[in-house]
Amino acid sequence: MSNHIVEGAVKIIEIIGISSKSFDDAIDQALNKASKTDPAPLL
Repeated sequence: MSNHIVEGAVKIIEIIGISSKSFDDAIDQALNKASKTDPAPLL
């Protein structure tokens, strides 16, 4: 694996999921919701 960054952009986002069932369910719900949102344009 290379230790250098190729030209590009990186955007770090925070995703929060909540579930009374399990930790895995909270993750699934958060990722499902995030995948349905429109990405913000890069400035």
